[in-house]
Amino acid sequence: MGFLKKFFVISVFLFMYKAADAKSAPVLANAYNGFAASARSAAMGNAGAGLPAARISDFFYQNPAALAFSEGIEAQCSYKFSNTTHDNPKTLNDVSGNGFASAYIVNDLNSFSWQNLSYENIGIEDYKKETSIKSLSVSSGKQNSAGVGIGVNLSYLYGWTAQSGLDSCKNPYSNISSGNGFSFDLAFLFPFGENLALGINLKNVLGFMFWTDYDYQQLPFSIKAGLGYCNKTFSLAFDWDKRFYRFGNLDDDFFYLGLEQYVIDDVFCLRAGTQTADFDKNKSVYTYGAGIKLKKVTFAFSVCENQIFNEKTTTYLISVASAIS
Repeated sequence: MGFLKKFFVISVFLFMYKAADAKSAPVLANAYNGFAASARSAAMGNAGAGLPAARISDFFYQNPAALAFSEGIEAQCSYKFSNTTHDNPKTLNDVSGNGFASAYIVNDLNSFSWQNLSYENIGIEDYKKETSIKSLSVSSGKQNSAGVGIGVNLSYLYGWTAQSGLDSCKNPYSNISSGNGFSFDLAFLFPFGENLALGINLKNVLGFMFWTDYDYQQLPFSIKAGLGYCNKTFSLAFDWDKRFYRFGNLDDDFFYLGLEQYVIDDVFCLRAGTQTADFDKNKSVYTYGAGIKLKKVTFAFSVCENQIFNEKTTTYLISVASAIS
């Protein structure tokens, strides 16, 4: 027993010593937030924590409890691109990156998804940094006896970060570090009648990213609450997102508003939305888009206009979804 006690004390001491000696990873605090995972969500200002996943299942990204109300099997993939280029010698940061944004398959109350959380490319004179973080997630939702939807989301995170430049003595240096981590979300959806619902998503209740050559990072915990109204032709969503960043000096209050109106039966719809930090017009993002359904296949397109380091950018997202049954 004495040996085990000494071994435990020494192990704890070595762990604390290593953690204290480790360097902080050169990864932005908001690199784990993720961009809107689908064109529908992006066009509606990234709002939707209070919308059930009855018509299109992609709102489980905003609230996995929405899966408690989904039906059938559906698959979707999304592709993102923007007018941001990385030829500018000044700092350019596109947190969400270009290329495939997400893919998922929903089978009734469960889903399996992949998401490109972030891609960061920064160049300042002799310093360059590039970071990519992605996630694989399993989500599930179920209604309790009172009709409240309860959802969970478990994600595996993986990525890498690389940097190069000149030190204070003008000597070149470079480093590439890989990372692996996990996160756990817990969510609820409270329906009020057939058309109105309140959603709460506790994101990153547990969440860590472990980097080689660097100290681990604790993912930002956030509480996203939203009200959603939805009928056969119209949807309206308003969300409030309170974020608690473990590191970095970033805004921690975000507001989202989105609407969707079908203008041709359930075939063609228009969408619009906005999101802001602390209701600051200089930190606001404006979005719009459209969707069209051809038999079992749905196409969606969104446009997102914002500013990155005082440079106006336009981001586009295209999603294709198919109802399998």
